Amino acid sequence: MTAYSAAYEPAPFSRYQPILDRMPFGALPPTFNPAAADLEAQKNAEQLQAEQQQVAKQIAFTALNITPRGRTAVGFIDRSTNPPESFYLEVGASARGWTVIAADYDDEWAQFQKDGVTITMHLDKGLIDGPPSETAAAVSNAVPVVAAAVEPPAAAPPVAVPGLVRLPAAARAAPSQPASTMTSAKSYLERLRERKAQEKAEQHAAEKATRESLQELARKIAQDEMAKREKENEATLQQLHAQQELLNAQQELEAQAQMPEHTPEEMPAPDAVPAPEAVPEEQ
Repeated sequence: MTAYSAAYEPAPFSRYQPILDRMPFGALPPTFNPAAADLEAQKNAEQLQAEQQQVAKQIAFTALNITPRGRTAVGFIDRSTNPPESFYLEVGASARGWTVIAADYDDEWAQFQKDGVTITMHLDKGLIDGPPSETAAAVSNAVPVVAAAVEPPAAAPPVAVPGLVRLPAAARAAPSQPASTMTSAKSYLERLRERKAQEKAEQHAAEKATRESLQELARKIAQDEMAKREKENEATLQQLHAQQELLNAQQELEAQAQMPEHTPEEMPAPDAVPAPEAVPEEQ
């Protein structure tokens, strides 16, 4: 077996310069401008950085958890909504436009995606350039391999126990603090359940208030309709009464017109005394 005393190193770029001088792919276009390409790349990088910072302002990375199933779950708050909304998602899950792409419980980082922009957040440091595990892997791959040296077995990394919740350093209680000053030991899931219960109670209260308002409105409309009908009935009765009186007056006039008229000659004289009868004369 051949032993290597150092890691593989790529050849210097000058080795490939003769190939580039022969231009095997043809001459460069006359409009080619390396400075403009570099400037465009710089603009794209600055724009991406600005978008990442904008997305990072909308999120508060609050907790890392290993679920009983051994899955990594992330707790965070979306501060772009009013009121802010809390989420608890496993890696690969999505909700309201947020997606948890990756997370590492031991290194305390998580990767989020929103509106096509990907950011990496550290539980204590906030926005970082990328997952620390990738950098650590790149460094470990670059370590030279010496066959003659026998390295001791590496210590096993700490195993995350299911059910543990890791919070930011600012939220972790110091062991020396008294119990009276320690924060509540409620887990993120318990607070999430309380918030859901509160939202459900508020929703029921709003539905009850809306229902009572509609019932009151219907009662008022019914009362107004009944009062309107009573006024209409009263007006109808008054109109019928007036018509009846008019009809009675008309009938009296017709009766008076049908009575016979008497002249003064035909009418008997008042207190008339009958004439005495004639007495026959005696012969």
